[in-house]
This record gives sequence, structure tokens and C-alpha cells, in this order.
Amino acid sequence: MIVEQKDFSTKLRQLKNVVPIKTITEIKGVLFKDNMLQANNSELALTAKIDIDSSEEFIIPEKAIELIEKLPDGVIDIHLVKDKVIVNSEYGTSRFATAPVSEFQQIDTSGEKAKAFEYNAKDIVEAIRKVIYAINPNNQQAFSGLLLQSDGEYLNFVGCDGNRLVWNKVKFKGSISAIIPKSTIEKILTLTINSNIDIYTIGNKNAIINSDEYTIYTRLISGKYMDYKSHFEKEYEFKAAVNRLELLDCLNRALICTDSVNKSPTVISVSNGKINIEIKTGSSEFKESVKFTGNLPDDMKIGINAKYLVDALRNFDSESVEIHYNTPVTAIRLCKDDLKALVLPIRLSA
Repeated sequence: MIVEQKDFSTKLRQLKNVVPIKTITEIKGVLFKDNMLQANNSELALTAKIDIDSSEEFIIPEKAIELIEKLPDGVIDIHLVKDKVIVNSEYGTSRFATAPVSEFQQIDTSGEKAKAFEYNAKDIVEAIRKVIYAINPNNQQAFSGLLLQSDGEYLNFVGCDGNRLVWNKVKFKGSISAIIPKSTIEKILTLTINSNIDIYTIGNKNAIINSDEYTIYTRLISGKYMDYKSHFEKEYEFKAAVNRLELLDCLNRALICTDSVNKSPTVISVSNGKINIEIKTGSSEFKESVKFTGNLPDDMKIGINAKYLVDALRNFDSESVEIHYNTPVTAIRLCKDDLKALVLPIRLSA
């Protein structure tokens, strides 16, 4: 096949990160077949369409991929001769041992497919970006991925790591409920997708995410997710609005003074119409204040992990954010429009 190095290496770079570290054969690489590139691992498979018309099929081994990526822009010829992949460019010819195509693990797409829904990729990606920080792949099974769930009016995106719970949503009419592994979500975020995407499930174990250029086949995480809406629908007695960037800057400065050994909590209190941010460690002491509007009580005092608040605030894009508070032992709620986040407090010593 004859391809342009720049476009071809861009797609190879996306797929090589999906190649498993260990394989049955000693040859690891990306399959070229049916004018597509394909890579698989135990979590997901990724295919990329190539704009050529070729009947060839072969596995491009990792060393060949590395060479192709380092070649300058220009036309390259890649083809199979017996058990070698040949890479020709104006700079020379290289040969790489490869395995038979029959040894490449093919994608199993058998099973009943649910109705696909089509959505703007940009909106999906932006919604995912705002919740992925709260997903820990080492959590217990149901909470180790992104919950993607529709309720007939919205498509909901939920992440939870035990200390943080975040919920985002976009307008949507359709039906889907799936927990997608974080590794799949991270791969989606690395792709440049300029088209709409289709998402549909295959039974209750797999899903397909398809765009004009890329197709992702992913396993789904089994298990029952928590009733996340009930946590966000609880009434909060005290509410305030604060400038998001001012609070974010203040918390970032507080993080400089945190003690990674003793893990001293950041203390949030209220006085004279301001939110106070304080931290004391064996080597430093920090205290700053930011203005707010609302009804936070003067006796408010709560311990928090400043990094958790920073992560949440970074993913809002509004000028101001609402802060909801009940007691020192209940979660702080941050919200603006369709994005909501809960952060659990740290119990302060008397």
C-alpha cells in the first residue's frame, strides 16, 4: 500500500497504545486488513479507516511502526513479502519480521445489538472531560468506570471514586445504560473526531463507539451503580456563589503548603462575608480569603482535601460556582448548570 507518512503515522500512533504488552506470539503490532488498521487488548479494540483501496493484509510490527513514525513527511510504500513487512521510502528500505494474520486476535462482535444513537462528538467529549477525574480504575467493579445512562431527556455521565461524585449531562432522547472502563474513555479523549459518533451496546458485555474515521469496541463493566441522583437531590440549607477562578487560585496556593507526609487537611471557614482557606503543617502556615454571596453560616468549619476541590473547580467553565453546605460531616456540593460535584469532608480533630 502507498500512503502519506504524516497521516498514516498519526493513526498508527493512536493504535499502538492499544497493542497489549504481552501477546501469545512474539510479534506485537497493528493489523492492516480491509483498508483499516486494527489493534486489540483485553479492554478494548480500536480500528482506524485508511483512505486507500488495497486487498493486502498483514501485521505491522512495533519496530516497523517506530520507524514509520520517525520517517520525514512523504510517500511511503508498505507491503508484505513472505514473512517480512517491507517499508520503502525515498531514504531507503527496511524489513521487519511479522506474524501471520491468522494469529491476530479478531474482534468478536457477536450478540444482539441495541439501537445506536448518534450524537455530536464534541459535546460527548466535553461532557466526559468534566467527570473523568473522579473515576478510579482500581475501585470496586461498578465504580471503576464511567456510567453512561440516559433517562429519556438527558444523557448522564457519572464518575465516583469514593471521595468524589460528579454528574454531568447533555440533552438527549434515546436509551442506553453502560459502565465504560476508564482506559476506553481515556482513549476516546486522545482521538481527533470531527464527525458525529454512534454508540450502541452489544448485549450487556460490550459496546461500540463509531465515528467516520475510528471505531472503538470496548468491554463493559458489570455491576449495579449507585443511585447517584439521590445524592445530588438532597436539600442543602446553606448556599453561596463564589468566583470560580479566585477560589481555584487560592486553593492552588494552599496546596503548595500541604504536607504530603502528615496530609494535613485544608480547613474552610466563614467570617465577615468571606470564605477562609487555612492550612497548618509542621513547616508552613497558610491563610487566605475569598468573597462570596449567599447564606453560609458564620460557624461553618469543615476539613477538606484541597486537591479534590481543585480538580472539581477546574472542570467547571463558568465564571462563578455555587457551593452548597449542610454540616461539617456532609459532602460539599459544587454546581453550575448541568455539572454537579460532591466532595466528602475530612473529619477535623477537636
